[in-house]
Amino acid sequence: MANNIVGFALALLPLLVIFVGMVQFKRNALVMGFVGAGITAFLAVLYFKTSWDAVLGACAIGVLKSLGITLAVAATMLMIFVMKASGALDVVVDWLKKLADTPEQQALLFGIGFGSFTTSIGLVTQSLFPPILVAMGFAPLAAVLISVLGYNALCSYALLGIPITLTADASQSLIATPFTSPDFAWACAIYLPVISVGLSLSMVLVVGGMQSLRKGWLAALVAGLVLSGSTLLLLKLGTPVEIVGIIASVLCMLAMVGYQRIAHGKRDLAPERQANHKMSLLRALSPWIIIVLVGLVISIPKVKLWLSDALGIATSHEIIKRGIDVVTVYGINIDLNVLSQIYTWIFIVTLVSMPILGLNLRQVAHTFGLWAKRTWKPAASSAIYFAIAYMMCYSAYAIQSGQFTKIDGFADWNINSIVGSVVAGTGALYPLLAPLLGLFGAVVAGSETSSNIMFLQIQSTAASKLGLDSQFLTIFGGHAIAGGVASAITPAKINNAVNTIAAESHLESAAMKRLIWICLALAAATGIMSFVFVALGV
Repeated sequence: MANNIVGFALALLPLLVIFVGMVQFKRNALVMGFVGAGITAFLAVLYFKTSWDAVLGACAIGVLKSLGITLAVAATMLMIFVMKASGALDVVVDWLKKLADTPEQQALLFGIGFGSFTTSIGLVTQSLFPPILVAMGFAPLAAVLISVLGYNALCSYALLGIPITLTADASQSLIATPFTSPDFAWACAIYLPVISVGLSLSMVLVVGGMQSLRKGWLAALVAGLVLSGSTLLLLKLGTPVEIVGIIASVLCMLAMVGYQRIAHGKRDLAPERQANHKMSLLRALSPWIIIVLVGLVISIPKVKLWLSDALGIATSHEIIKRGIDVVTVYGINIDLNVLSQIYTWIFIVTLVSMPILGLNLRQVAHTFGLWAKRTWKPAASSAIYFAIAYMMCYSAYAIQSGQFTKIDGFADWNINSIVGSVVAGTGALYPLLAPLLGLFGAVVAGSETSSNIMFLQIQSTAASKLGLDSQFLTIFGGHAIAGGVASAITPAKINNAVNTIAAESHLESAAMKRLIWICLALAAATGIMSFVFVALGV
């Protein structure tokens, strides 16, 4: 046990250094990511008995796994820069400002409602929202806070339900008692009435402190309850997991517009036409309209499967999965699924939108120049944090015969196993503390999906040892939700939001200071719910 405690402390050391560097010394997330990666690499080799080639292989896997996020970030930033250059963004902002009167209601409509919608279809709010929110009159810090909180109001239902569907698929081969996507979706949804309301109240709080909370608490309650209640109802009706988030967020936006009408009356929602700008609202919104339609089409299982296999290598009898978009690192196949990824289609839609929005060659050149200047930092930041996550995941491995191979006594030296065993060793308190693994994994890896898959086996084994097999899914639902909440304090996402508006790096420190307490409080609430659910036999 002493060995586990030392390993547990050392596992947390890179994260502690990253947080202190960002919060106390005001270093940006990219710089601290490289520092954290260096510490993780040396600890992996010097303490956790990992070979150097395994560390380098794990870094390569992490970078490849990060492409789904980094390229989605890059694609979303290009789309918003194109809309800004064309003037479409001004038209959209004018329209959005008329949908809600107060900053509190604007933050809820935009951050909770529209944020859940855009995240559900695969757009990245921390890339999309900050310029829009600043244009709407929000201070840069508030714009960053709303953007990163808006990414996770529905937690597991982001990105067409990928955190749920991929985890359910992984369970078929990783654990003894696999589960289905609908069952896992329900296990996550039972936490949302508290978490979605908590995030809505937090959204109002970051706008203007307690004064804003007093003015906007009722609207926040409506937003959170409609969002979570719709999700539960849709799942009960058998709605496909992939589109639950899309429908629930639309219902939330409609509820917020209805609340606005009841509270402040009907108003003219047509965008104002400036003398030098005559773009219609429909034309201005065309990039978003097209990507929504494309996102819905590629979410159809048969279409998604066809796109996934489209780059496979043709044989005389079948299309084999190992195609030109599959990369192998020491025996581990990473399928990039380029054609079924939303980022590919965001890029395509953005390019198609340029002539629709009327960009000339000079504007196109300026936009791409600005995009190249602003994008590399958040892209590199995402990649480095994924590398840290996979170095932890592949600690206590060596490369033998060109393959990743576990060393003898793997469970005693693998970082994730050590962290999991310490949490599981808390006995009766395990359901209370299990969500902290979700928080830990998501902060390190930068996404709930990675956290779910990293700790799936560990959580399953721990629940089984404690005789909680029948309630494992409830516990793991709490793990997933805490991971979704942690999206707000992943350094890569904060770095992304700050770079979108070219703000100073000290803004990252200020954002982290404000958000860490919100996320810890919501993770603690998730743990309490998990403990109560297990006690009640849910």
